[in-house]
Amino acid sequence: MLIEPRFTDTARTPLEIEKLAEDAASLLISNATTDLWSVLRDRVPRLLSRSNPLRRTRLERELDELREAVANLSDGRSAPKSPAYFAGLWQARVIGALEDDPEAARELASFLERHGSARSDSNAGVLIRDVQASGNAVQIIVGNGGLTIGGIAERAVSASSTTTGTGAR
Repeated sequence: MLIEPRFTDTARTPLEIEKLAEDAASLLISNATTDLWSVLRDRVPRLLSRSNPLRRTRLERELDELREAVANLSDGRSAPKSPAYFAGLWQARVIGALEDDPEAARELASFLERHGSARSDSNAGVLIRDVQASGNAVQIIVGNGGLTIGGIAERAVSASSTTTGTGAR
C-alpha cells in the first residue's frame, strides 16, 4: 500500500519539500563541528517540532549524537557510518517532520536562506550521492567544479566550468 504525503501547503510540492530537507541535512552535516552548530542545535529542533515537545527532545538528543558521530569522522577515528548515511538519515527525519507539520516548511526555508550558505570551509559545496547502477544502465552527473566517481582520487575529473561524468558501478 502506497501512503501519500500529507502536504497541505500548496506552495510547496513534495520535490520542494525534499529539496528543503536535503539542504537542511547538508547544513547539519557540514556544520556539526563548527561555531554555527549552537544555532543549528537550538533552532532546528524548534522548527521541526513546533507542536510536539517529545519530538523536540528526541531531535535534540539525535543532534547531539550526530555531532559526536561527525566529530569522530573528522578526527579520523573509526565510525560505522559515512557522511552520506547521516545526510540521508537527517533528510528523512526532516521530511517526516514536515509531513507532520507542513507549515514548518515556510519557516525552514526562511532559516535556510539565512544560514544555508554558512557551510564549513572543509565541506563548502560538498554534495554526497551514493548512486548505483547495473547492467546497461547509464548515470549522468552534471555539476560545477570537481567530480569524484567511486571515491578513487585517480578517477577524479576536475574542470573550471561544467563537469559531466557517466559510468556504471
